[in-house]
Amino acid sequence: MLLLSDCKICGRGTPIAVVGQSPFPSSKATISRIHRTLPMFLVRRTIDACLHTLRRSCAKLAALVITPRPALNAWVAIEDEAVMAAGSEISEKVERDIGRDLTASAVEGLTEEQRSKVRLRAAWLADSFLRQRRRAGTLTCDECAFDPTKRVAGTRVQPRTLLDVHHRNPLAEGQRYTTALDFELLCPTCHRFRHAVMRLS
Repeated sequence: MLLLSDCKICGRGTPIAVVGQSPFPSSKATISRIHRTLPMFLVRRTIDACLHTLRRSCAKLAALVITPRPALNAWVAIEDEAVMAAGSEISEKVERDIGRDLTASAVEGLTEEQRSKVRLRAAWLADSFLRQRRRAGTLTCDECAFDPTKRVAGTRVQPRTLLDVHHRNPLAEGQRYTTALDFELLCPTCHRFRHAVMRLS
């Protein structure tokens, strides 16, 4: 007799064993006989059925809608990094750029102390992001690929002064743990355009 186990997702029967008379083996000897008599094609079918179930599970997981929720435990990391940020030197231009991105409406629902920590930490992360880009030699606009080094050749203007650090997700600050991936470098024109789009949406 072929024992079938129903797939928990699709309900399709999955073969699990072949037994003689009873569908419920009662002794260790019967169980070992089941394992010895299980044909190879049945083992392959069982593995295929498991893969089928896994694929269906992945498809259902991919179709789930993820709704962001404020995470209180994110504040543990945010407060720790705010302390580190307080002891760091942050560029004034970066602080101004992030200050424009994190307006009062972007951090609403937070206490004044939380707002100041969020702004300080965001500026610290943005400054770290900028240093990474400078070390990598990729000081270009992420939107239009404007390269300020070509523009300032032969002048005393610093290429960095022609780019702004932009927070991609200002509403996420204080709601989830943000990282350097939440920032981008934009030329002033692209930065103004990005804010115009954000205001309209």
